[in-house]
Amino acid sequence: MLFRSHVVVSHHHFDHSGGIRVAVAEGLTVIAHKDAIPFFKDLLARKHSIVPDELATAPKEAKFEEVDDTLTLKDKTMEVQLYHLKDNPREGTNLFAYLPKEKILVQADLYDSTWQFHHWGENVITNIEQIRKLKVDKMVPVHGAIQPYGVMVKTIREATRK
Repeated sequence: MLFRSHVVVSHHHFDHSGGIRVAVAEGLTVIAHKDAIPFFKDLLARKHSIVPDELATAPKEAKFEEVDDTLTLKDKTMEVQLYHLKDNPREGTNLFAYLPKEKILVQADLYDSTWQFHHWGENVITNIEQIRKLKVDKMVPVHGAIQPYGVMVKTIREATRK
């Protein structure tokens, strides 16, 4: 099955890429934005000698599948569409996922309901609604609570007005 042989890395932050060495040691292909791949190659090439991990003790060459703008992963039961977050002022290589059948958005560090202000919130909404034209019912964050998409939009816009 396709999903068992790949790992999707949304972006380079340590809390979203911390398991990449284990994934490569297990033989998984890393899916990341094309501009993030040089960073990950450098990370994987570094010595890991204080506490050697699986990749240090049994080196494997990393396999990458790059995402420029979009990539669709599909098997008999599920479809996941990966999108590059365009023109984001915070981070230029972030990927987010969309499950079209379920109308679910999965995102990392694009929105959290506990943030006091959403500096790039309108960019996220623009990417979802105008650029990608996605019909989202539910938003599933890597950090924070699952919410209806409408609540996310309302929260972003209310926080931006403050």
